Amino acid sequence: MLTLSMIVKNEEKYLEDCLRSVESVVDEIVIVDTGSSDRTLDIAQKYKAKIFHFDWVNDFSAARNFALEKSTGDWILYLDADERLREKDKKKIKTLLLGSNKRSAFSLVVNSINEVNNRAEKMNYVRLFPNNPKIKFEGAAHEQIVPSLLKNNYKIVITGIEIIHLGYNISKEELQRKAERNLSILLEDYKNKKSSYVAFQIAQSYAMLDKEREAINYFSFSLKDAKLAKEFKSLAYRYIAAYEAKKFEWEKALENIKMSLNEDKRQPLSYFIAAKILLSIKNFPEADRYCRMALEANKQSTVEISSSITDYVILIDEKIILYLGLGVSINGKLKESFNFYYTELINLLKKNKDYFEIDFLYQIINNQEIKFDELKYYLNFISKDNLEVITELLKDYQFSSVKIKIIEELVKKFPNNSTLLNFLADENNRLGKQEIAERLFNQSIKEVPEDPRTYFALITFYIRTGKLYLALEIAEKAKYVFANVPEVLNRMEIIKNKIQGYL
Repeated sequence: MLTLSMIVKNEEKYLEDCLRSVESVVDEIVIVDTGSSDRTLDIAQKYKAKIFHFDWVNDFSAARNFALEKSTGDWILYLDADERLREKDKKKIKTLLLGSNKRSAFSLVVNSINEVNNRAEKMNYVRLFPNNPKIKFEGAAHEQIVPSLLKNNYKIVITGIEIIHLGYNISKEELQRKAERNLSILLEDYKNKKSSYVAFQIAQSYAMLDKEREAINYFSFSLKDAKLAKEFKSLAYRYIAAYEAKKFEWEKALENIKMSLNEDKRQPLSYFIAAKILLSIKNFPEADRYCRMALEANKQSTVEISSSITDYVILIDEKIILYLGLGVSINGKLKESFNFYYTELINLLKKNKDYFEIDFLYQIINNQEIKFDELKYYLNFISKDNLEVITELLKDYQFSSVKIKIIEELVKKFPNNSTLLNFLADENNRLGKQEIAERLFNQSIKEVPEDPRTYFALITFYIRTGKLYLALEIAEKAKYVFANVPEVLNRMEIIKNKIQGYL
């Protein structure tokens, strides 16, 4: 007999699809409600669930363990309301339990769909195990059942059976509300037990809340524990690498991304970040190589997941990798690579029937004039993930009025974007509209003061227009802004000395 064990609160949006996905598989449905005020319990009753109430005490394990106490089946399957079984895996579960002894627990692949951020996450989780009063969940948030199973000498079996998780397929604001909720519980848990796993989860919550320094502190603490799972170590090093890259600390960024890949060579996101770092330091052949490795790792991870019980792989939308590859090949003038990424991208767009995107790319690359009334269709597909590549492609586009119109529309769509503002400034300067160019460069510095590229661009502009004192003023200002970024500071000092030599 198999029991579905769940804890819920206000899950009317998801619950019915979850219960429908398992109704032919489970023999008993136990639902513990922690305070719903919507139709959740009505839906549960529709599926003849045994409903129990639990006063919420800021502890997910406490609620989960209460649900276990109310479960009478020989086996436990636990799901959240925003999860569902795949149709093709239902028979697999029945077959699995018929041929299994009671000393095994089963790990399923939780596939977290995240269309909002164009990435998915796959992780092995033990979700199916024998019902035994000695088996308990641990951890106030991001609760775990594996430590209890291993403590009681259960064998963990990897199944490949997949659970689709929709809980991350929400807006950033909703994700951040979830992160805030979990963070308060995790921090309280951490006071009682300073484990590397809890520190890692705290860091993840801070990262989701865009609190980078706090995230770095907790990731760094978690990495001190040699027993932390390699997948988690890889993700921690990857986050630190991306953080160092934002500060233009390229050596530290490269060191950490290499550590990330040393821990786990299957992470597409780590290869992707490595390619972006290498592109930034203009090592185009290596950036190209890592881009291709990101593509390969992504393909491998979509069809398989390893035998580790903590396996955790973050996938990336293939289109984003292909656009990065295009950017690398354009900047590095790598003709063969450009043809490779462009062909792969067009094939993918055809498969997805993204015909406006195909038309736009074809016309830009082949210097064909785009009609103004078509722009509204073309601009829809441009996102923060392909924006810089589109900008690079536009640099060689010959129809200036169309080019400027596109960039002006993109500035409206992506305000406070230094890449766009600088490009628009360059175009106006090229057309002899120096006052507009100067205003745009200064606007870019005001809105994105942490981007050194704008300072270099404005200094170059002032030098070429003979305004050396203004160029020197910007160089002095940049020295204070980037006082803690040696690479930028050194370049500014060289520029400052050259300007003073002309004066």
